[in-house]
Amino acid sequence: KRKSKHQAYNKKTMQDPTEGRTRTWDDEEYFEDPMPLYPPVFSWKSEQKQQIVFCDTLLIGTRGCGAHFLKAYYKDMKLEATLCFASPNPSIGRVKGAQSEIYSLPSSSSTLPPSFVVITQQEIGSDEVMRWTKMLFNHISPSRTIVLDTMISSFYQSATGIHVFAPFVRKLCTSLSSSSSDDKIIDYLEAPNIVDKISAAVLSYCEMRNMKAVCYVSLQETRNISTVTISSFESPLKLSNIKTSIPPLPSSSLLKAY
Repeated sequence: KRKSKHQAYNKKTMQDPTEGRTRTWDDEEYFEDPMPLYPPVFSWKSEQKQQIVFCDTLLIGTRGCGAHFLKAYYKDMKLEATLCFASPNPSIGRVKGAQSEIYSLPSSSSTLPPSFVVITQQEIGSDEVMRWTKMLFNHISPSRTIVLDTMISSFYQSATGIHVFAPFVRKLCTSLSSSSSDDKIIDYLEAPNIVDKISAAVLSYCEMRNMKAVCYVSLQETRNISTVTISSFESPLKLSNIKTSIPPLPSSSLLKAY
């Protein structure tokens, strides 16, 4: 039987008062109570928003460089919604942890819907990421989806065995996005390298539903955020030709903004 971390033990002998014997680490591993899984909650800031909003491009910046890049690249975005995990009990409310902010980018054409930018600054657990993805696409229906993610360079396995350095970008995409304008410029992420968390969930979701989606992966030397890694996302976004009336910041201003 697992013991809660809140149950009283003698710190020196690990004496369990309920059993009257000395408990050692060999008897059982000492576990903490798991956090309950709360459902994701999507909330529009405006009550006039309909249940499903169609958009041209859905940009997703994952925790770290992807989120920081989008936040700096488009300065005048409008906050439209939030996506977080919350308890059904009103007294508990939003659970401290992952919250994503959804911003709108007005279209540069009157015939196209706006684009949306999803900024996720906190880590979303592996057991929650698919529910997060489903909730996002239940409310936003894009013509295409672009995910910006990072990979620690020490985890990357080069096909040639040669160590590579940032700036360095690779991509993964769904079958419907296999032919794009950046095919001759940005190479595919080589096996056995993989993506996980948000990137994997979004690509899997879109592939199963025959939707266009691409994930750009930038290498970073350490777990600390690097301006070199952040700036490497600029080229893929320029090639993606996001049709918005908000001009992106040039490279010189981008790093200053970050």
